Amino acid sequence: MGNYQLSFIMKIGYSDKELIKLVPGFTNKFIVINGLSIHYVQGGKGDPIILIPGYPETWWAYHHVMPILAEDNQVFVVEIRGMGSSDKPENGYDKKNMAKDIYELVKHLGFDSVCVAGH
Repeated sequence: MGNYQLSFIMKIGYSDKELIKLVPGFTNKFIVINGLSIHYVQGGKGDPIILIPGYPETWWAYHHVMPILAEDNQVFVVEIRGMGSSDKPENGYDKKNMAKDIYELVKHLGFDSVCVAGH
């Protein structure tokens, strides 16, 4: 992606609907977990990989590696509570709650096991 495209998008505001178009094969999804709307992007087929961006980043942090990983895997990039387009509650930002959110997402997706990576 050219710098012009990214600069243009950032000037008009963060928009998952526009950014996702720059990563072919991926779609935006939302799920309500523990009373919160959690945003994630999904693409590819194969074994599931869940990527968790570091604080304070969004799914966009992985946009370069997502297509590569999606060649052989089903890739999910989750915006944890408080980040990106996920809900931003006043509290509940401890590791235990965030781990529960990821666990509930994995259950909802129907996987018995997944590879999880974060930074």
